[in-house]
Amino acid sequence: MDQKTETIISQLKNALERQEPGTNDHQWIMGISINDDRKQCVIVRVVLKTNGSPYVDGMDILFDKTSDQLTMDPNYYQNSPDFMGGTVTDSFKWLRNHGDLIYQQMDDPDDSDRGSLEASAVDELNHAENNSNESRCSK
Repeated sequence: MDQKTETIISQLKNALERQEPGTNDHQWIMGISINDDRKQCVIVRVVLKTNGSPYVDGMDILFDKTSDQLTMDPNYYQNSPDFMGGTVTDSFKWLRNHGDLIYQQMDDPDDSDRGSLEASAVDELNHAENNSNESRCSK
């Protein structure tokens, strides 16, 4: 993983991931894709998951690259979600439409009983991709 990718992931995790003290409420980044076609900024697409809902939300966040460092837009939180209340499968289609997938965390990193979401979501994604590939081949 290159330095730019590590910087983006680190800044996003610091800003978006949380575990509410005294509760079991967790929010984590499920996926990140990147579109780096512009000279002055990088557009990063992020999907967030909470352990309290089967649905996910996502947004595009700008990173300024005009200085020596990549800097996340400090007002990103003022935007409403671009992808709201969608399924895991649809969110990964949305991520891949944007650009290269640079990060994926299917299960809750703060959950000691891991595996169930990751296994079911990966199966769901594989099934959706297989169906998509079959329809592309038949055209």
